[in-house]
Amino acid sequence: MLCWSTHLFASTSLASSLALAPSTAGASKLAPIIASMHDRLKAAQAVQMTFVRSEARKTDLKSLKLLQEIGQGGYGTVYRGTFHGTEVAVKIIKQSRLAGVHSSSNLLASSHGLGLHKQNLHDAIELVASVSMSHINIVQVPAYFMDVRLEKPEDFNPLDSVDQPTESRPFRLVHSPSLLESPAPGQEGHGVADFAMALVLEYCDCGSLCDAILNRKFIERVTPKRPQASNGTATTPPKTYLAINMRSVYLTLLEIALALRHMHSLALVHCDLKPQNVLLKSSPRDPRGFTAKLSDFGLAKMMAHDDEGQLVIDEAVASGTITHVAPEVLLGQRALGAAVDIYAFGILMFQVGFGLGITGVYSC
Repeated sequence: MLCWSTHLFASTSLASSLALAPSTAGASKLAPIIASMHDRLKAAQAVQMTFVRSEARKTDLKSLKLLQEIGQGGYGTVYRGTFHGTEVAVKIIKQSRLAGVHSSSNLLASSHGLGLHKQNLHDAIELVASVSMSHINIVQVPAYFMDVRLEKPEDFNPLDSVDQPTESRPFRLVHSPSLLESPAPGQEGHGVADFAMALVLEYCDCGSLCDAILNRKFIERVTPKRPQASNGTATTPPKTYLAINMRSVYLTLLEIALALRHMHSLALVHCDLKPQNVLLKSSPRDPRGFTAKLSDFGLAKMMAHDDEGQLVIDEAVASGTITHVAPEVLLGQRALGAAVDIYAFGILMFQVGFGLGITGVYSC
């Protein structure tokens, strides 16, 4: 592999030097040769990269271990796991809905089929949006795997009190052939109901912003300095009181705003911004002890230029969390844009800075 890579690099360098050489009388004769060399190099690189990627993905899949279920929702189950020894979160999105494709020729005609179609659309949007964005305040996706299934250890007892993976007996993901592939040896009994898509996510070990609000992470106990009497002796110790740490609030809101700005620069609108979709990752050097990262892009929408040249969402926004949905969405207005995220951000600002208050009466 090393020899081949060295030879490929040397050939590429040679081709580049030939292409950049000063033109001479015979340059026109060399041009077809150089073009042919470039084409062959590109073809060789493509073959090499395909081989490397396929082998690397097999290694990556083998290195992925699921250790503990940490969350579950309508669109999948999230596990804490390791990826090449690094702690990660793994979102498993079941593809059992594909099982009905063969049994119904008019799947999307029924209400059930329509629900499956929307769920597939959700999966596709989340995959594309998550993988395509790279920002320090957005949960990163170092890898993803299609057509996989959960594999439990051979000695796993289904009668255990909890049917969950553990550090000593982790679950693994194995490749499951798609509808267009022939089953691999030993996998003939697994139907399409076992299909899943796995997103390997950056692990945020401090929970969500909602957890931080409910646990009063932005509330601190303040003790004023003891004033000194005129004769130099200390007076009665001052009483402590609770206050909102506005510096932590501002830093957190700034990180969320930067993530939104990055999304909007890519013509993407989150459409479901709320404290539950902002995750916190521990950071010892940060005075708060964490950094905020935007997550969950399954309801994201693309923007496009309308007839007037304005960037708008090219489809109706019919989803989201009712407490954070902008009024224009509820009114059914069509010319919607990134402002729907700004409205949700305003609600989130109130929740972080003032929704909790000193009384602690609050709910995400």
